[in-house]
Amino acid sequence: MSAELFLEDLHRKPETLRALASRLRAADPWAFLTRRHARVVFLGMGSSAYAAGVVAARLRHRGIFAVAELASSDLLPRWGAGTLVVAISASGRSRETLSALDRLGREASVVALTNEPASPLAERCERTVFIHAGPEPGGVACRSYQHTLALLLALEARLTGWPLEAVAEVGSDRLKAPSIFSIEPTNGSRTSPPCSQGPTARTSSRRVAGCPPPCRALSCFVRGHDGSRSVARPPTGLTSTST
Repeated sequence: MSAELFLEDLHRKPETLRALASRLRAADPWAFLTRRHARVVFLGMGSSAYAAGVVAARLRHRGIFAVAELASSDLLPRWGAGTLVVAISASGRSRETLSALDRLGREASVVALTNEPASPLAERCERTVFIHAGPEPGGVACRSYQHTLALLLALEARLTGWPLEAVAEVGSDRLKAPSIFSIEPTNGSRTSPPCSQGPTARTSSRRVAGCPPPCRALSCFVRGHDGSRSVARPPTGLTSTST
């Protein structure tokens, strides 16, 4: 890891997120999903698996059968027909994720989510959704993590009927995290979706919208409900070069 190059990668976040937001406003990257699936399975390693875990929990909260599995697991079941598998690897070369594809069986529909269009993962999957995070010479999955999460949220929008525009806001100049990462109940108050990782996250007494700890890594910077900016630091070991 190079600290100087990592800093450059971080400085490029606003530029690449705005570009991703423009792409999401122009077209739904998951528009090819035209039929319902009985279940959604995410496969990945490192930060790819972490992003998948966040969205799998959100989908379960919305009543959709969804799980996030470490691609390295020896206990992966053959999910069978009616399963949408999203294999996630920024590099598209994760050995564990590629190996997991061999253990899935042929009945499931498999989509790659990757930053590399010419990667082995893209070549092996039926469809490919590109992350568009650009190269990360610093050696840390910073932009690719956020882009992965944004595109998985776009998948959530597709499967649940939410407007894609809400996800596109992640790339705006003001990161409107509460509108993207929180659920709007019928009484008009904002609540965070439940998950098994504990109570609602708070940073400096301001809630980080969207998921309990350690899910405050949804964004490097989010705005609290009072409009001030809070820093959300990912837990130790979250970022990974093996994605």
